[in-house]
Amino acid sequence: MAEFLKRENELKHYNDAIEKEAEAKKILQMTSCSNKRIVGVFLFGLCISLPLMLFAELSILSTINQFYSVVLLFMVGLPLLHSFRYGWTLSKYGIVTVTDDVFSFTVMQLFYSCIFCSILLLTILRWP
Repeated sequence: MAEFLKRENELKHYNDAIEKEAEAKKILQMTSCSNKRIVGVFLFGLCISLPLMLFAELSILSTINQFYSVVLLFMVGLPLLHSFRYGWTLSKYGIVTVTDDVFSFTVMQLFYSCIFCSILLLTILRWP
């Protein structure tokens, strides 16, 4: 009986810890995925990448280059989407971690947004 009560208490503490972690993730997700943040990040990316596109020489992409552009858009867009959903950032040693530091994942979102918008605008300019 004592063993049963001990295990029940352990499960209760474990469930409480999981609930607290879920609440923290929900608050972080609300911060990292608000509509104002998404619009602001993409506008920043467009404003930074637009001057770069004005100096780009116009040419037409071949079929393989179109494929590479789409692959690059996915490679940059999916981490950006993931950062909006979960608020991740790169840590000190290059390991991707979820953080509660809003500044860290904001910097990562702005960085990926600039790259994403640059690739997107270059692809649009050079699409046949």
